Amino acid sequence: MLNPLKTQFLYHLKKFGYTATLNGVEDIRIFTKEYNDAVSTKDHKYLFTEKGKVKQGDYINLLGLDYLVIHEDESTNNVYTKFIVRRIKYIVKFIIDREVHFIPVVINEGIQDIESNQYFQTGKGELVLLLKEDTTTSKINVKDRFIKMNSAWAITNITSTEKGILKIYATMDTFNADDDKELEIADRWKFEDTYTIAISNQVGTITTDDTVQLDIVAKKNDIVVENPTLTFTSSDDTVVTVDANGLVTPIRAGTVDITVNYQNVSDTITINIEEAIVNNYTIQLENSLNDPRVIIDYENTFTAKVYNNDTLVDEPVDFAITGDTDNLEIISQTDKDITLKGLDFGNITLTVTLRSDNTVSISKDMPIEYIY
Repeated sequence: MLNPLKTQFLYHLKKFGYTATLNGVEDIRIFTKEYNDAVSTKDHKYLFTEKGKVKQGDYINLLGLDYLVIHEDESTNNVYTKFIVRRIKYIVKFIIDREVHFIPVVINEGIQDIESNQYFQTGKGELVLLLKEDTTTSKINVKDRFIKMNSAWAITNITSTEKGILKIYATMDTFNADDDKELEIADRWKFEDTYTIAISNQVGTITTDDTVQLDIVAKKNDIVVENPTLTFTSSDDTVVTVDANGLVTPIRAGTVDITVNYQNVSDTITINIEEAIVNNYTIQLENSLNDPRVIIDYENTFTAKVYNNDTLVDEPVDFAITGDTDNLEIISQTDKDITLKGLDFGNITLTVTLRSDNTVSISKDMPIEYIY
């Protein structure tokens, strides 16, 4: 059945009312009326709107100002509801579940009883906060602290007797070392997550032929983080590049800093890059008798000296003999030398091959004969 009072109210609401934002997401139409109380007329208003649109504890933004619905009357003729709203002038930062939450609040330096319209002054250094009760604010606890008006405050009591509204009682507290006074976040450094990052392998010097995988240990609150999101940078990409996984690839000789970043902390190591040495092996053959022949009835030890870029190196070799092999005896053989003894006249070829690179070898033709 058509309700003429509701029709008339909605008509006037649409034509003469204000548009307000409810809880930051929904536009509604409202009427307002000045509220005459014993404390302040500019911070309180009556609000009228269609029944069911607003409830106690809601946030209202009207003409750029924020209000908290602090009291809800019974609806009139099942058409509209009258509320009392209080202007929100403060944002208090609470740490909840280790995160900073910005909570709009009404701050009283006394207690106002809405029903009796009486205002009771609290003691010096005491505050009462009114705020919306929701899943976030319900996690605020007694003994939690906050900073406002250049002072630290400790919560002494929390009540929720008025539906939708939390009433928080606080007394002035002293600042401590964990308080961030500048940003007004109490106990910030106590609850702030701490991160560390370290490059665990010490690289030092590598050559242009090398690659290095950096080993990273990232921690959050002293606990090792598996698969952290890391950012790597090289101070000179023309000398060394580093990919997203920490693989270091040299380009040319030089010195660079490699930095890894994680959650605004970093670690840096310095790497020296040297040009890779191009191997240039040669073999020289020496003998114990200072005679390049295989001598009948005498032992002659042939020693292979291996050089890399004219520097003597310790590299094994292999020996091979072709020719009149029945006319000699191999007395001993290692990966450095071979000792031969002649048995009868003949000719052989002694070949020495570098074991690590068979393209490097030397061959000597030797007669088998008497020493004189």
